[in-house]
Amino acid sequence: MKTEMLQTFSDQVTATHHYVQETWPELTWRDDPKDPDRYPMPQPYVVPNTEQFPYLFYWDSYFTLVGLACDGYGNLARDIVDNFLYQIERLKTTMNFTRKGAPKRSQPPYLGSMIEDIFKLRGNRHWFYHAYQMLRKEYREVWMTSHKDERTGLSRYVDIEAPDDSRRSVYESGWDFSSRWGSRPQRLAPIDLNSNLYKYEMDLARFAWLMELKHEGNQWAKDAQQRAEWMQELFFDAQEGLFGDYDLEEKCLTRRWSLATFSPLFTGLATDEQAAQVVANLSRFETDYGLLTTPRRYGDDWGQWDTPNGWAPLHWIAINGMRRYGYFEEAARVARKWLTLNAAEQARTGKMWEKYNVVAGNAEAISPDYPQQHGFGWTNGVFSGLLGRIVGGLDYDLEGKQIVIEPLLSRTFGGTPFHAIYRNYLAAEIELQWEMMPEGRGISIQLRAEPTVQKLQIRLRSQGEELSQAILDGQPVEMDWEEQPYGRWTLTLHNTRGFDLRVRW
Repeated sequence: MKTEMLQTFSDQVTATHHYVQETWPELTWRDDPKDPDRYPMPQPYVVPNTEQFPYLFYWDSYFTLVGLACDGYGNLARDIVDNFLYQIERLKTTMNFTRKGAPKRSQPPYLGSMIEDIFKLRGNRHWFYHAYQMLRKEYREVWMTSHKDERTGLSRYVDIEAPDDSRRSVYESGWDFSSRWGSRPQRLAPIDLNSNLYKYEMDLARFAWLMELKHEGNQWAKDAQQRAEWMQELFFDAQEGLFGDYDLEEKCLTRRWSLATFSPLFTGLATDEQAAQVVANLSRFETDYGLLTTPRRYGDDWGQWDTPNGWAPLHWIAINGMRRYGYFEEAARVARKWLTLNAAEQARTGKMWEKYNVVAGNAEAISPDYPQQHGFGWTNGVFSGLLGRIVGGLDYDLEGKQIVIEPLLSRTFGGTPFHAIYRNYLAAEIELQWEMMPEGRGISIQLRAEPTVQKLQIRLRSQGEELSQAILDGQPVEMDWEEQPYGRWTLTLHNTRGFDLRVRW
């Protein structure tokens, strides 16, 4: 058996997770080496769907993997990443998708995040070192060569086989199509691409330090810091309180705002002050059903990556970005809206969808370039990932070498119990239950693990009041206070197979 959500904030959301679990095998694909239509991959993988998109896609795979791993399909998740390592070794790039004819065009880079998720699950240091080498190779030979603007050092999207073809550049961006780009995608340094490359530099630093390559890690961290300082200056509009895309020719922001503004929060590039301003502008994107991709259409060259549509990967980025900077209330509110919309439409139509209309609150998204698609890899992945890793709060801290439980504490989930059994995710089995009091004055957390967990840390976001009481297995216990990355209480346990914690503020 795989991971089960037994109780979430609604019966419909819980039922939809069961549907997602049943759908993973249907979306799993193994290539025929003799198929003339594709570049065959050595390992199985998950496709977005089996009709319009029966291939391995690059950035789709990260957002698929965040739920796939949490749902107990760790081996399949590693197979997916191994296919990208194979691409870098054999084809010297990460392909947009594996159909013949698109080998030199890539997609938004998320390989570092995928490698981290697999190392959390498997901990194989030999594999990790090989993956580190391939990540370094992709960074240097793809994004910092043909995609780099030599005048600024920033990177852009461009199909290197057709560098003057605007349409193919937009294909590489993954945002095909959007009024965000205007008619000039090749001359823009996108905020999300360059934020991801900052995260690559930080990932490479952290990975090097984990492998005790101190000098190499320090150099990566220096590169990341330089990029962060530059981007904080060039990509942020302090008057608007938003991050945007930088026009390399005009040397200014395009002022065509999009949900990509949350990418610097997702990657940790934003300063605390910048993050606060972006979150303060959340209302420009938020509807009753989720987040708009753009607050409006900028001219006639709009597409499916515009209002009124909402997309799973952008919700993952925005929700995680807000959570990273301590905005749990906003993150929880948006997560609940998105999960509820997905579940309502799955109940109504019997399917999960590529994108949704977050104004009307249905799956009738605007899709001018091809029919709306069901399936759907990254929608399923983000659904499971939001439930299991963000709302539930079960994850792993590589630096601390510990399982982490950090529920998405907010009044949004007050009085609604969470109960899940995770199987083959971080342990053979972890049963987690938690419930925040309706008025937000406390929380109870129970855990049962098999086998024994060597090290586990509980993290509780401050609710703005002093901790008045913490009872662990019937006995008072002291919790530690951390100011960074945001105010939170922590408790570290060793060699545990279960606990019952009651905390009041």
